[in-house]
Amino acid sequence: LVLDEVEIHTFFLHPDWRKKGIGSFMMKSFLSGCHSSGVSAVHLEVRSKNPARELYSRLGFRESGIRKGYYGPQWSPDGQSDDAILMVYTTGKTVDLPNPGESLMACLTGGSG
Repeated sequence: LVLDEVEIHTFFLHPDWRKKGIGSFMMKSFLSGCHSSGVSAVHLEVRSKNPARELYSRLGFRESGIRKGYYGPQWSPDGQSDDAILMVYTTGKTVDLPNPGESLMACLTGGSG
């Protein structure tokens, strides 16, 4: 947290737990905390080929910049260079935040999330 802005450096979910609503639940909970703490913007960087970009966009993040070829071939699983996509979420945007009664267990058991 710097002044009223936050930067996410790492967000990772084990592949076995993806596509179950857990990542969405975690990010919504985090954004909810940002709202209530007076944070004005949340920044992150994601590889252009990372499927999590769809999640971030769905939650209200927008692309704010690009670093062409930022990840060299030695840092990419496929041996190809990859761009870094800069994204920002401004807390003035609306997002379907979790209800106070919603739990992680609801995600794991097929409930909302």
